[in-house]
Amino acid sequence: MHRSSPFRLGVALGAVSLLVALAPNALAATPRKDAGYQGASTQKSGNLTLPASLRVSKDGKKVTRFNLQWTAKCASPTGRKGLDGLFVTQNKAISKAGSFSYLATVNQDLGGGQMASFTIELKGKFSSKTVAKGSFKVNGAIKDAAGQQVDTCTSGNVAWQVRD
Repeated sequence: MHRSSPFRLGVALGAVSLLVALAPNALAATPRKDAGYQGASTQKSGNLTLPASLRVSKDGKKVTRFNLQWTAKCASPTGRKGLDGLFVTQNKAISKAGSFSYLATVNQDLGGGQMASFTIELKGKFSSKTVAKGSFKVNGAIKDAAGQQVDTCTSGNVAWQVRD
């Protein structure tokens, strides 16, 4: 028996609808539980690539620790040439889609009456059980003892990737 075109079209559309509905869950990557991941960012210090690492909780629902060494260039020709540091964050929830993020402002005494105010932005996603990748950015304003801004520093967008 020959089926009509509208029937075949309906079956095809139904299959596509089912795939679209299931796709977000099928593409969601969950990390390995209680695992450590090591890797690097796209930033370098001289010839050395700067490291990145993270640790996943025992239940696999949080990044219990994320470490990234970073460097930022400063704008003022008479000020600092740059800043660098180690960014550490803890206990960031991992979404069902496998992503996590962090956004904060941190103040730091640089000595000599100078204070820095850094905005830190971290985004990450597990692309598989054994791989996570994302981006990191630091923007900072440096003020003197009188509260006048004397410099700005930025890391720019830094990509990172870690593996279990």
